[in-house]
Amino acid sequence: YRATQILGGVIASLPFDIIEKGTDGSLRIAKEHPNYKIVSREPSQFYTAHTFYKTMVLHYLSHGVFYAAITRNANSQRITSLLILDPVQMESYYNTRGELLFRNKKTNKKYSYDNIIHIPNLSWNGIDGFVMPDLHRDNYGLALANRNYGANFYKNGAHLNGVLKHPGKLTNEAYDRLKSSFNRAFGGSQNAGGTAILEEGMDFQKVGLNPNDAAFNETKKATISDIARITGVPGVLLEDMDKATFSNMEQLSQMFVNYTIMPLCEIIEAEFNRKI
Repeated sequence: YRATQILGGVIASLPFDIIEKGTDGSLRIAKEHPNYKIVSREPSQFYTAHTFYKTMVLHYLSHGVFYAAITRNANSQRITSLLILDPVQMESYYNTRGELLFRNKKTNKKYSYDNIIHIPNLSWNGIDGFVMPDLHRDNYGLALANRNYGANFYKNGAHLNGVLKHPGKLTNEAYDRLKSSFNRAFGGSQNAGGTAILEEGMDFQKVGLNPNDAAFNETKKATISDIARITGVPGVLLEDMDKATFSNMEQLSQMFVNYTIMPLCEIIEAEFNRKI
């Protein structure tokens, strides 16, 4: 979530302008261009440019591809808006003439390639991007399992997770009463770390691993590193400060620009140059 917020926020905060190149090679922002407002300010009446580009990065990272429908005036064919489409519902196919088309599986609405903003992430065919949770399900599964383990650990008060050993034989009534009173006194995170007073020669034997023994914190740090590698967002920006120093912060920031932000900007710019 945080990696997507950071990368999406950076991309959405960049200036999206339409540039005109003069005959002398000079460049200027063409604010009078009919598509300027759509690209840089308000792609649709439903959201601002910032929301549009931030959602673009979310779809790009999570589902592997971003789609937006280019709507046009029926008479002039001028672009009137860019509408974000749900990537889960979209699929690509070729017609009998070999033309690439897109279809919304829910509404069955079809779009020609010229009328779709299409930003794929890593892909076998250059069209259908890999769905990131599927591609990295083991990494995400480890993160979820670790989170659930930690939640259950503290919920169940695992500081006193073990067995009570009684030298004699307990009746069912005594067994139920002892178990209930012990859990009531020491179960749950609010009672963790309490002192147990045992009677009648009883002994408490701890079983299971505590979070440190199970490398709980180390696994959490490894998860942050996994997310950093998958998204291209430096771990230091995800609050993993273990390897951060004053000397490498600037270098990490420059690497983020060169290897994560710039390639994505190139993809977006190329698609907008072709379609807009």
